[in-house]
Amino acid sequence: MRSKRKMFWLMLLALGVSIVPCTAHAGFGAHFGFDMNAQDTYDLFNAQLHPGDTDVVSITCSEIDKPLLVGVHFSFNMLPLVDLELGMEGSFGKYSVVYESLENLGGDVDGFFDEDVALARVGIYATGKYNVIKMPLVKGYVGGGLGYHIMTPLLTEEFIKAETEGGNYDLDADELVKVLGDQAGIGMHLAFGVKGKPSFMPLSVYAEGRYYVLPENDYGDETNKFFTMVIGLDIGF
Repeated sequence: MRSKRKMFWLMLLALGVSIVPCTAHAGFGAHFGFDMNAQDTYDLFNAQLHPGDTDVVSITCSEIDKPLLVGVHFSFNMLPLVDLELGMEGSFGKYSVVYESLENLGGDVDGFFDEDVALARVGIYATGKYNVIKMPLVKGYVGGGLGYHIMTPLLTEEFIKAETEGGNYDLDADELVKVLGDQAGIGMHLAFGVKGKPSFMPLSVYAEGRYYVLPENDYGDETNKFFTMVIGLDIGF
């Protein structure tokens, strides 16, 4: 009787192994690419931002073109069709800003700076990837996930209006850079890509696109929705 029971459990175990192949593995790696978050040149000329104020403000921002992105990640594959990636990444780009505040048109200069300002993002994220194409050497996948991101808004009319609410137009460029980094929140993203792995090596390479939807910032600009394109390398263990 015991031998029959033991045989039953051995057969059940063999059946389970045959149905769910043991593909569990993990890895770590790095990725790089671009936030496709380009912005056109922004010009604001002699604007009166607050009713009743005598100051007028001009802002000129240069074009922003695809901030460079770098990141590190851990990947886990516990099921035949689902991968999980946990990582952190940051992107950075610079654009020049010329700011000038005048007491009335043609009057005394209340504030002026000509500086480079960052469009930057730092985030941690989790992405689930579902394999829709599974071949011996190549997988195609779609997925999505959540992340916590800190992202700088643009130096625009709404930003200057918020920072000069008390009537002080003599803004300090260094202090503004600190304020620009105060925006943070939880956002979502969708992902799609292809991954290749030679059977004889513990390395894999992937190319991936993501579409990010981050929380809107307090200043009304549209930097919170964008694509990201990356190339990544994984080392399995």
